[in-house]
Amino acid sequence: MSNPTSVHRGRAPRRCVLSASRSSTPRLPRRTSAPPRPTQEPEEIGGRVTALDRILFALGLGLIAATMVIHVDDPDGVGEYVYAGTSALLLLVAALGPILRRARPRRAWLFGSLGAFLFACSSGGVVFPYEVGPFELTDMSFFGGYLALVVLFVRLTRLSSPRRDDSYLPDALAGTAGVALALWPSVLAPLSTTDLPGGVVWAAYPPLDATVLALAIHLTLRLGRVTRPLGWFLVSLLLGFTLDTVSTVWKVLGADSTHVVLETGFLLGHFTLACALCHPALNEQWERPAEGSARRHPERSAAFAVLTLSPAILAITIPVVGHVDAAVRALFVVVILALLFVRMHRTLQELSRAEEDSHHRATHDELTGLLNRPALLAHLARRREIDRRLGRHTVVLFLDCDDFKSVNDTWGHVAGDTLLQAVADRFRSTLARSETPGRLGGDEFVVVGSVVGPEAGMALATQVRRLFDEPLVILPGRVHAMTPSIGVAVADPEDDVSTDTLLVRADLAMYEAKQQGKGRVVVFGEVLERRSGCRTAVAARLADALRTGTVDVVLRPIMGGPDYVRLAGWEACPRWDDAELGAIEPEMLIALAGRLDLSRDLDQLVLRRIRDRVAAHRLDVRDVVVHVDVSPSFLRRSESVGLVREIVGGAGLPPGHLHLQVPESTLIDPDPEVRGVLEVLRRTGALLCATGVGAGRASLPAVLSLAADAATIDRSLLTGLGEDEEASRRYAAVLGLLRGLGTDRVVADGVTTAAQEAELLRLGCPTVRGPRYDAPIDADSTWRADAAG
Repeated sequence: MSNPTSVHRGRAPRRCVLSASRSSTPRLPRRTSAPPRPTQEPEEIGGRVTALDRILFALGLGLIAATMVIHVDDPDGVGEYVYAGTSALLLLVAALGPILRRARPRRAWLFGSLGAFLFACSSGGVVFPYEVGPFELTDMSFFGGYLALVVLFVRLTRLSSPRRDDSYLPDALAGTAGVALALWPSVLAPLSTTDLPGGVVWAAYPPLDATVLALAIHLTLRLGRVTRPLGWFLVSLLLGFTLDTVSTVWKVLGADSTHVVLETGFLLGHFTLACALCHPALNEQWERPAEGSARRHPERSAAFAVLTLSPAILAITIPVVGHVDAAVRALFVVVILALLFVRMHRTLQELSRAEEDSHHRATHDELTGLLNRPALLAHLARRREIDRRLGRHTVVLFLDCDDFKSVNDTWGHVAGDTLLQAVADRFRSTLARSETPGRLGGDEFVVVGSVVGPEAGMALATQVRRLFDEPLVILPGRVHAMTPSIGVAVADPEDDVSTDTLLVRADLAMYEAKQQGKGRVVVFGEVLERRSGCRTAVAARLADALRTGTVDVVLRPIMGGPDYVRLAGWEACPRWDDAELGAIEPEMLIALAGRLDLSRDLDQLVLRRIRDRVAAHRLDVRDVVVHVDVSPSFLRRSESVGLVREIVGGAGLPPGHLHLQVPESTLIDPDPEVRGVLEVLRRTGALLCATGVGAGRASLPAVLSLAADAATIDRSLLTGLGEDEEASRRYAAVLGLLRGLGTDRVVADGVTTAAQEAELLRLGCPTVRGPRYDAPIDADSTWRADAAG
């Protein structure tokens, strides 16, 4: 920046440094592909240059031209005062710019205004040419302006970083020390014997320029783009650094006055400062980089090397003129070396952190922070090798969160993610260091451990299951009682089993645990191995069996009346008698059909079998109902209605005697397509029976909205019934809730013991079914017997 007083004293004009600053406006939503509404684009954010801005820009250039004409014509008279007045006017306009533009953050930009105001005050040196030792009033004003701009840059740079990062400080200090080292042998050393204090004042300006310029360059690289105000800042900074350096050399050469080109350059520097601080885009949104998106800039390293090594080389090539010169050069070199060490230390730390972060992201699940599948398999392989050498058993626990889908469906995916994170937190806070948890995906977790024997593996699984006895917080003010189904696979030291096979065994055991009910633990053994082989064979041939119609139907009795001795209905279940595989139970068929996307085909086959049997025997079934499972995929097919209509009425089954068993979650919140089919099915005379009620898959408000004609209570609620008072209270509460909703057709599912039966009689449950009652009977045999009777 030009120092008007210097013209009067025959000294080269001085230049202030302007901050290439960044406006930190309040964070605004990122633009999407949709066009923003006009109300979201006020002019101070849009940054549009108006016609008035262009006129003021042209007037500013005209003012500079007129000032230089007057100044050249009378440099020591009126021209000097006109030059000082123009300089002060441009700097005052620059000081008012952030205030008038309402730049944010306001506290940071006040330092920008303060810096420009202090530079403007230097124009008062023409009228008040005071001196304090080697310093003039203008010098102190300029140095204060530099300090204000440094503070501005530091605040804006910190705001631009997603985390605290002070790496810009060594760069700025290194630039300052490098320029000072370059100026010492060429400027100050020659003046050290004549006018060292004055030389120090003159040589102070380029290093200060370099300090702010380094901060500006650092901020530009961090932003990754040059905004319009920032572009004007950089032009002003480069002009100032160049002109201050030339002015210093001009002084060393002994020139008595400045050149008109330098004077014009300083005014242009003031003008570009005003363009930067008054630009309409000063409040343009400069988004802070997202966490983890920071990248390294080779340009910063190159600039750092130029600003530090080049001055050192220059200082070596210029001869030393005395002891003071040598000592000062040595001091600057030590400072630069220290900054180089700090920079190198920071760089190594950043590289180490980046490597650690990269390795962590590659080996850990992003949501839970546990090991991901590849890392878990690698850990299992290492654990297996160590256990072989130590003679220990390797245990794998495969854990699946029961009813996890219902959490997502009922409370949303945020609650589901929170549940998974809470599960991971339980693992981290409770498991021993030798027990490593991981997440395979979805709601499936694995724990790998080392134990002394199979019994210890089962004990570990029980310990893991008990981790979730206390409900998990899934939303503010809401908890969820999560139960895990756990499969256990143990490999002894001599067992030559691969890690993949061990994981598959644990997965099969977990699947078996889910089939047995919620919160179960199953250990993989010989029986399960044979069953898993059978399941694999069934899965390979099930589609052909459904297509050829070799799958048949069996009826399981539903009992009611006093002591549950009266036949109240039948549950129609699929069963497949294969010559090679033997009899395939209904539970396996239904589960495999669901996993193979064959549920709709299986449902249709069962309903057709029921239609044909009812039509063939024409039974008097006024007091007997038939329950048939149907899947959500079946309810999305329009032909389903026609098939049900053929059974009810067409085949002879009276209205109200066909109960379509639908999952509770489907009836609570069906999609529009399913809802339409359900309404039509009701009009055909079929009743809708909600299955799995009371399993905890839905919240109480959701259950209260249940639109069902009948219900089956989930078999998991039978655990402890007849032995535990708490179990009886839970079951009674579910029964009472269903009665309160007007659902009197209730079936207790899964009854196995006399104690359960007695307690259900005491609680007043109308009907029951389960293994305690007659084994499944072929449908034709049953209806033939009924017809004969």
